[in-house]
Amino acid sequence: MKFIKKSESVIGLWLPILVILILFAFLVAESVIMKDIILSNSVVALATAIMASAALVTILVSNRQVQLMARQQRLKAIEDRLEKFYIPLIKAFSSYVYTAQTEDEIETIITCRRYLAGNNLLRVLPMHFKFKADKIAGSANWTFYAKEDFEQWKEALDVLWEEFLEVLKEYYTLSGTEISLPEKPDWLIGYK
Repeated sequence: MKFIKKSESVIGLWLPILVILILFAFLVAESVIMKDIILSNSVVALATAIMASAALVTILVSNRQVQLMARQQRLKAIEDRLEKFYIPLIKAFSSYVYTAQTEDEIETIITCRRYLAGNNLLRVLPMHFKFKADKIAGSANWTFYAKEDFEQWKEALDVLWEEFLEVLKEYYTLSGTEISLPEKPDWLIGYK
């Protein structure tokens, strides 16, 4: 899920120009200083202007590179949230695929990766996953013993989906990709 626009390759575009300007400014400054040539005020002013321009270009390019690095770090953090927290939980509760490891994966995500969840989800997400696996074909994957647990998980999954969409929109916006949101899945949970 990595998207980088070609137009954002600042280094490839500005670096050669910047190097040429800096080299030219240093050559002019060196000829003025080292050879003790008495030049007119206009040449000294030109050399000063070139050095100032090179410094300004350096500042602008550095600022843009810092912005791009911060943006890439933010994109990486969002990717981690999506891939390590939201998507596995959504798949676990909306897929008929059930393995012995699924229970452990859900418990690990809920207990060890809570830091990736948003504030609204943290308020309603239970600390542990109490359930009974229902292996009857065509029925819900997860059947809860207590109605309170069922209601709590139903609310938590709805909040999970809302936060997932918010994080996905932010990712699409930062990456410059056209926003294409998935449809909400049917949660495969039940109560006995």
